[in-house]
Amino acid sequence: MRNKLIALLASKYPTLKRYQVIDCVNRYVDAVMQEIAFRFATITSEDIDAAEFSFAADEVNNEIGQVLLGSKRPRVWTLMHLHTETSLVLVTYKGNSITHRVSKVTLNPRYKKDILNELIINNFTLPSAYVKKPKEKPNFSIPVVMDSLNSYIKNTEQILATAKTGNYKEKPRVFIEVFFAKIPVGISII
Repeated sequence: MRNKLIALLASKYPTLKRYQVIDCVNRYVDAVMQEIAFRFATITSEDIDAAEFSFAADEVNNEIGQVLLGSKRPRVWTLMHLHTETSLVLVTYKGNSITHRVSKVTLNPRYKKDILNELIINNFTLPSAYVKKPKEKPNFSIPVVMDSLNSYIKNTEQILATAKTGNYKEKPRVFIEVFFAKIPVGISII
């Protein structure tokens, strides 16, 4: 796939040097494949029904960067998408900040098999922001002596039993029933 893209990009832009073409294609393929892998991992039923998937084109565009083409510095994403034969994905909807929608894309039929093979062969890792972190132990510990806790609850219930009717009597009782019904996570019992 990379070799096809290198040959096509070199033929479309003969002023680009060989190392620039290789660098552009490598940056483009790496960023686009990373995004495709992430989107496939988080695909929704709506995406499947529409036969297209969400794609953060602006993030990929910024990640890939620019290339020096003559006296201009176009974005590699834009350069690759000027011709359908050099783009891995075809943009069906261009997202924007006004509607707060992400771009929608489909895989380019020309590279679909290569993209799926690369997804299977390579192990793309999800960005750390989307990886579910394992639950960590709390960074605090409150030692609780059960005899003291039981004594506190018993004495509080006796005081509340002798209290007059009204909010003072009912609200603390609800608090005690809710709070002490289950000891919260992170409290160690001695």
